Amino acid sequence: MFNTLVANAQEKGTGLIACVGLECDSWSDVVNTIQNVINFSFKAAVFLATISFAVAGWKYLTARGDTGKVGEAHKIFLMVVKGFIVMSLAWLLVNQILTMLVNPGYNLLK
Repeated sequence: MFNTLVANAQEKGTGLIACVGLECDSWSDVVNTIQNVINFSFKAAVFLATISFAVAGWKYLTARGDTGKVGEAHKIFLMVVKGFIVMSLAWLLVNQILTMLVNPGYNLLK
């Protein structure tokens, strides 16, 4: 997935990097690159959260009634949910700020 994003960077506006070298001729190109990196990081974090949920589920299934292991699985579930909520709110805030930087006429209340 990462190789595809970087390989497509040769064309302006595609891939992880919005422009290459001297092709970055405007502020919006720089902000779009930042936004692409943040979106890629968000997708990677969602993938890792899914893996963490699977690990916690496996621990829960294999606990066999051991309250310590069940408690550990619940802690993992809770940490992943809290982290996902914080990550989502941070992404939303940064995404809104970057959108306003690129589009000066952007109105959040519209």
